Amino acid sequence: MQIITHNQLKRLILSILLIVCLSVVGLCQELPKNFGKLQVQLFSSEKSNDRLVVAFGGSEGGNTFAEERTADVRQEFFDRGFHFLSIGYFGGRGLPKHLDRISLDAVYDTIRQTSIRLNIPVNEVILLGASRGGELVLNLASNCEFQGVMALVPSSVTVPNLQNKKPTSSWILNNQPVEFIRVDERIVDKKG
Repeated sequence: MQIITHNQLKRLILSILLIVCLSVVGLCQELPKNFGKLQVQLFSSEKSNDRLVVAFGGSEGGNTFAEERTADVRQEFFDRGFHFLSIGYFGGRGLPKHLDRISLDAVYDTIRQTSIRLNIPVNEVILLGASRGGELVLNLASNCEFQGVMALVPSSVTVPNLQNKKPTSSWILNNQPVEFIRVDERIVDKKG
């Protein structure tokens, strides 16, 4: 049996107090409400076979590619034999309010589950993302194997969430925040 000295006990207690204080002060930020929640809608046509494209909208939020205004985009893929999976990841009912620490793990799991249900290997899935959705698919495809990626006007870097007083990553992958560049908030128009 090992005996703990008085100094060792003091250090242990101070360490515990430091961890508690840091979390109380807010340095250990709580995950956003509805973290890991997604809006998912699968579209298929009589021409859909063993191919799947997964689409993500941008900073407008919601489930852009499930809307009526994007029906022509879905039809283009139907005409080529694809199933079309639209995923909303923030800014809609039951989703995180802001583009703040979105779980790419949840996104990948949803894609994998859908591909299994359709009997399509996940590494044969094609990703489509517009704007911040383009950033999402580039981050996801950099860490997971897919057949292809279509990133429409993506950022060439990972941009932070600027909704919090202290910027946080927009994405979490493997339960870790994705590194992002520092942005001077004065150059970002938060109203548009």
